[in-house]
Amino acid sequence: MPFAKSGQIGNYCLPNALLTFEEYLKDYADNELMEMGQKMIDAEMQNIPNEKRKVKAIDYINRIRAGERDLRF
Repeated sequence: MPFAKSGQIGNYCLPNALLTFEEYLKDYADNELMEMGQKMIDAEMQNIPNEKRKVKAIDYINRIRAGERDLRF
């Protein structure tokens, strides 16, 4: 609850949602949906408020794209 009240929830929930969506795309998307989804994820990464979290989230996305799973904040 402290993260929600302080507005820091965007540094945790948004990255986690994007990581989960990337895993979903890898498991279920065809090529067209994969491309569309990854473009959206890349754009939404820029909305993570904290720069340190943004860099870590981008690293996690790249690791998921390389085959890793279950990364989270």
